[in-house]
Amino acid sequence: TPVANSPIKRVVAPAGVVGEWAGAEENESWALVVNRRHGHFRAASSTLTTMQIVVADDVTAVHEVDRQNEYMKPIPIENGSFYITTPGGTGNLLKFTRN
Repeated sequence: TPVANSPIKRVVAPAGVVGEWAGAEENESWALVVNRRHGHFRAASSTLTTMQIVVADDVTAVHEVDRQNEYMKPIPIENGSFYITTPGGTGNLLKFTRN
């Protein structure tokens, strides 16, 4: 269930969970989108999941914190949504900028 005034309208995924919080700036917010598909004797790479993230109309930019080098990577928004692929048991840290 989305939180009030969430930048995320919907997550389309077989097993995902989202945590959200406000950013330091007035027009930013953050979310951690986690792939809950994992298990004993299952490698994270064997449980990759692609998730569609549908965003609010006022979201102007999305950036992901790269898990390898911690750089902010822009994610293009197309038709009000974007896709991310996440290894099992891990998550993507996302920064949302809004009007």
